[in-house]
Amino acid sequence: METNNKNNIQKESKNAIYENRNLSKLIITKNKFGNYEVEGLKYQHQKVRDIHYFKCEWSRRKEGGECDALFATKDFNLNSFKEGDTCEVFLLKIHSEQCPTVKTSSMNPINKKKEFMDKAEIYKEAKNKIIDYIEENPGKCPKDVMMWMQEKLEIHLHLQYSQVRDLVYNYRKKWMLSQEAYPRAHKNNSEGLPFLRACLSLNVKKGNQDREYKIWLWSSEYQLNRLRQANHFFIDGTFGIVPIGYKQLINIAIIDKMTEDILPVGY
Repeated sequence: METNNKNNIQKESKNAIYENRNLSKLIITKNKFGNYEVEGLKYQHQKVRDIHYFKCEWSRRKEGGECDALFATKDFNLNSFKEGDTCEVFLLKIHSEQCPTVKTSSMNPINKKKEFMDKAEIYKEAKNKIIDYIEENPGKCPKDVMMWMQEKLEIHLHLQYSQVRDLVYNYRKKWMLSQEAYPRAHKNNSEGLPFLRACLSLNVKKGNQDREYKIWLWSSEYQLNRLRQANHFFIDGTFGIVPIGYKQLINIAIIDKMTEDILPVGY
């Protein structure tokens, strides 16, 4: 008598989650890989107090986002449930908004692909506009191009500084620094005064190979005048940060007689 009462209590407890609830009924099936599916989505099986639950598989993935989707079934035998078998399950909790299985979720693979393609199209449009500007203004540095971009282009077309810098340097490398015409064409400073002073070729033997090094010398009239009046000057060749196409920057400096400051007078 006591055993029957105990079984009845367990049965009532097992069915309590379904009582007085308007639950949606769906069909779960077992595929050939041993996974449980509902409408093509995978679920993980769990058993708690004789109740079989099926939880959204994305909640178990590291980068899948958490999901609360949960199904339960009244009559389910884990041992006898084979490939191709089906049974009714009841939806206890719906998918979370961030779950990748939800069509409107940003984590949904289809939406992520669309977002990636949209960003690629935006980058392509911004890139073309910036390259057009660089072609019209080949002497502009990355900072100048950034300022133009932020002023003239819509905000959704704004690129990061590293992207703008790469566009400028790639353009210079392709069309300018590979040609000596660029430094010769920009031999004056922003005031229109001479700045490029010399272009020298130095032939040296490195190992068993002959190498030709080209040396470009820049200095303004003011800097040359200060150099002529100086008694002490210094040459520092430790600067390795140079534009693409160059190898090294050598800085020529003096101690100015009037101010006793160290002034750069040539590059």
